[in-house]
Amino acid sequence: MKGGDIKETIKMLLEIQNCDLEMKRITEKADQLKKELASMELEIEELSRAVEESGSRLPELEERKNELEKRFNEEQKKLKEKEERLLSVKTNREFQAVTREVASLKKEVSEIESEYLKTLEEFETQKKDHDAKAKKLEELKKELPEKKSSIENELASLEKKKAELKRKREELVPKVNRTILKRYELIARNRNGLAVVELKGTVCTGCHMNIPPQLYNEVLRGDEIKFCPNCNRIIVLPERKES
Repeated sequence: MKGGDIKETIKMLLEIQNCDLEMKRITEKADQLKKELASMELEIEELSRAVEESGSRLPELEERKNELEKRFNEEQKKLKEKEERLLSVKTNREFQAVTREVASLKKEVSEIESEYLKTLEEFETQKKDHDAKAKKLEELKKELPEKKSSIENELASLEKKKAELKRKREELVPKVNRTILKRYELIARNRNGLAVVELKGTVCTGCHMNIPPQLYNEVLRGDEIKFCPNCNRIIVLPERKES
């Protein structure tokens, strides 16, 4: 293969590689957008379940709270009556009996109050959690249509760009020697899409290892395609910038 042909082949390989890398980037971006949308939809689904579960628990807790409050008031009333009765008892025996009843009622009232406060705290915590989740769910449901539309538009734009790159690649492929193209594609598969790399002095920018001086001179001559002995990538001279 002549030097001019080699230069043209390398130029086309670089263009093919640019197409491949950009299509890979587009695919990764599209996957990221799809995951982002799926993640939001899953969050809404999970929040919906959580709101339903916490909401179903609230009436039960509220009923229990109200029941304890009613019992507390009833027992408190009985206690007050017993304490008032102590003031009017005539005999020591009756005084002791009423005193025992007062002590028993005080214990009962204390236990009911403790259980009531515990239930009240649980109810308020549950309600706060339920309200926070319900608010978040409402916000996400409002955001979803706009988010979905934005992502779908971006995906359509990415797909269009990818199709253009694919067409460009298909136009370039027939112009490259089939053996060289197969070698390029094999390297690209094994090297995360990067098959053609520039030299920086005698350093391969693919693996950052020095190549032998003789190989560097052969790359300079440009009469055949050369490969890095360390990473097997195609090595080329840096593209000259137009002044």
